[in-house]
Amino acid sequence: MAPGGGALTTAFWGMVGVFLLFLAYCFIRDPSWRVIGSAFVMAAAMLPAYLWCRKRAPGIPIFPVFAFTFVWTYAYPLASDHPIVQSYSDEAGLFAAATVGVFLLLATLTWFLVAINPREPVARTRLMAPAKGANFFSTIIFLAGLFTLSLVGGWLSMPQSVFSIVRAALFGLSSVGIFVLAYRWGRRELSEPERAWYAFALTVYLVSQSMTLFLVGAIVAALLATIAYAVGRRHMPWRWALIMLVLFSVLHLGKSEMRQQYWYPAPQAVQLWDYPSFMLEWLAQGVKSAVAPSNAEATQPLFERLSLVHLLLKVQQESPERIPHLEGRTYSVIPGLLVPRALDPDKLAAHEGTRILNIHYGLQSPDEVEDTTIGWGLVNEAAANFGLPGVMVLAVLLGALYGWVTRLAVGMPVLSLRTLVAITFLAFAAQTEFTAGVYVSALFQSLVVLLAMSFLLMSDRPLGESGD
Repeated sequence: MAPGGGALTTAFWGMVGVFLLFLAYCFIRDPSWRVIGSAFVMAAAMLPAYLWCRKRAPGIPIFPVFAFTFVWTYAYPLASDHPIVQSYSDEAGLFAAATVGVFLLLATLTWFLVAINPREPVARTRLMAPAKGANFFSTIIFLAGLFTLSLVGGWLSMPQSVFSIVRAALFGLSSVGIFVLAYRWGRRELSEPERAWYAFALTVYLVSQSMTLFLVGAIVAALLATIAYAVGRRHMPWRWALIMLVLFSVLHLGKSEMRQQYWYPAPQAVQLWDYPSFMLEWLAQGVKSAVAPSNAEATQPLFERLSLVHLLLKVQQESPERIPHLEGRTYSVIPGLLVPRALDPDKLAAHEGTRILNIHYGLQSPDEVEDTTIGWGLVNEAAANFGLPGVMVLAVLLGALYGWVTRLAVGMPVLSLRTLVAITFLAFAAQTEFTAGVYVSALFQSLVVLLAMSFLLMSDRPLGESGD
């Protein structure tokens, strides 16, 4: 898979122009160090994308996507009117920005040096036939959507150990499939029936993820499809991206009211025949909240809700003076999370690290974490465990990991095992709120499923073969 080209570079500079106008507006309105820090984070977050678009860095843009998420999770909230960020001093905001900016620059350097290092030539690779791949992945995406719809409707009942395996298999492969098929669509490699089947399956998937009233799954899926199509076609699908942005923003504004109605005092099952009225009600509530806000949470813009920088500010202000660092407590649970639940029915939940963080910093009580979780992200978790040294070590580890995986897939067909592994990492790189426990356990499950699939549906072929 080749890196970006001229059209993507033009799109990149267009986004740079928009961000510069935004930062100029913020600085004119509030000439603070916090806005300058936001500009530093934004520049560091966009540097890997620039290197990739200019073809300075090869392969699938795993690290560029990861770095770019810092634009809306750290840079944007620092410069905007995010209410929590505003409660901290300019000096605190600048220090947080410096921490994130240096993290990104160090990780970028590590990733770049590892990714561009030539690997040994590969003569053979495990490869799936293109026609088989299109039908298989569209079917998996559709089944993942049905699986979620059955959960929303209360139709599904199975042992927890079986449920975990089925969920890992469906959602691990569906993320890969969403990217692969959108990429091949962008390259005009899908036939009309294949495009229709994929479009239908993806629609079912996006609707099902939205019906849970957790938008993150649908947003990540839409983001993966957008990135993949852009890489394949060599230009951004602006119309699709704009539609998704507007739609998810409106749904986000109405999400709080819908949760109050359908989750409390007990979760209500929503059946297929209720979907049209449910979605219309949700859209109407989103528009109503935008025009006539009823509470702060419901009207908080989507980009503010995606913020993670306020958690870093909290950690850096309170640790280690008032609240001690965790010194690896959230990482110590990871080995146990890799054991299948069938072998350890009492194993901790994947979000155990998130639970520890929220209770330790007083964000939630032990009872509250059972209902909802506040996502922290890898950088904030590292800061909470070991402070600045932890953040810098994380930068080197992530940069090296993403660089190594990228290098493995350079020059490989999109349906090769190496490339599908890299796409799996890309899907997880877009997940901004995962702590290490969630990240490692979910990634491990997805890679195991992918490896098992490769033995069933792939064959070892010379690298020059198409697989037809």
